[in-house]
Amino acid sequence: MNKSAFTWFTLSLLFPLIIAKRNFCHKTATVHRWVSQNGFHRSLQTSIHIPWNLTGCLILLEEKFPSGAFVDPDELARDKKNEVNCVLQHIDVEAFEPKSKPFRVYSYSLPITSGQTEVRITLPFHLRYHEAGPKDKEVVLVQPSLLASCPYLPGEVVQNCPGWSEGPAPCVYCSHELCDWTHLPYSSNELEVSLNVPVGNSDHGGVVMVVTAFTLILATIYLIFTVQKSAKKNR
Repeated sequence: MNKSAFTWFTLSLLFPLIIAKRNFCHKTATVHRWVSQNGFHRSLQTSIHIPWNLTGCLILLEEKFPSGAFVDPDELARDKKNEVNCVLQHIDVEAFEPKSKPFRVYSYSLPITSGQTEVRITLPFHLRYHEAGPKDKEVVLVQPSLLASCPYLPGEVVQNCPGWSEGPAPCVYCSHELCDWTHLPYSSNELEVSLNVPVGNSDHGGVVMVVTAFTLILATIYLIFTVQKSAKKNR
């Protein structure tokens, strides 16, 4: 085989691999997020559309919650549908927002089955009570991290794909042991989710104090008058 023929033969073998790698690297997942329910008790819904064949892989969604919200670990443990959601930090469910800290929630999928292109995650959470202020407070849920654990995604593939990287995360559900996971690139319908939290209006504090004091004075006068009137009748 001459040099020219060998070159063409080599390129014919490498070309499909180059095209396959290009198609693999240039795909991105799609993440849709929305919040259901109203008031202080909400549910974060996430739908993840997967463009790759990740059969046998695990998908991990790492949510970063601010101090203005919390999840109840006991609630997650009771709800068997949400047993994939785990928080490793201590959560004080009764604390007000100023005394709370941000935390992370790890939501694991079951192993991806053949032909599966979507993962759905439901995460119940609650808004904390905030201090009074001149206007309502805002709780912002930033974009989560989307990760995968796959035995056939070696480091060299990740390094050669723009936007792909590796990083540590809990190996399995509620584990404190860390393993290397692959950060998957994705597009989303929302850069962040904003929630409005009603609070007491501190601008009305003076009016409330005056009205309260006036009501107490009237109630006291009424009680004194009633007691004196009752005492006169009993004589």
